[in-house]
Amino acid sequence: IGLIDYGQTTRLAKERRLLLCELVVALADADERRAVEVFTRAGFKTRDMREDMIFQWASLWFDRDYSGDLNPQAHIEVLNKSDPIKAVPEDWVMAARVRFLLGGVAKHLGMSFKVAEVWRPFAEEALREAAEVKKHEQ
Repeated sequence: IGLIDYGQTTRLAKERRLLLCELVVALADADERRAVEVFTRAGFKTRDMREDMIFQWASLWFDRDYSGDLNPQAHIEVLNKSDPIKAVPEDWVMAARVRFLLGGVAKHLGMSFKVAEVWRPFAEEALREAAEVKKHEQ
């Protein structure tokens, strides 16, 4: 299967990539406090800033497995009724779109996976490399 969409590209600044890596690791660890802290630091805001809802938004964007009858659009509608989005990290929208596209293909193929668990090794490697570079710069 090949997915090619030349109009769907973006480039994340290094700091923003590393912040996204932090979120991926937090989600893979199911560390709600850390995931909420990172997602809000990235610029995500809701009307009430309810931590439980922000965690659900972060999970929806970068981790949620939609096996069974779950539907991402229905989930978005429920979340928007409970604590609507007021601001999103615009530079992360394309990464979230990739997650939604991959999730849709996986669901269609009968596969089940959590994106943060799949992306975790890459995120951890990027964070390790950044820490090494920082250590050598000091």
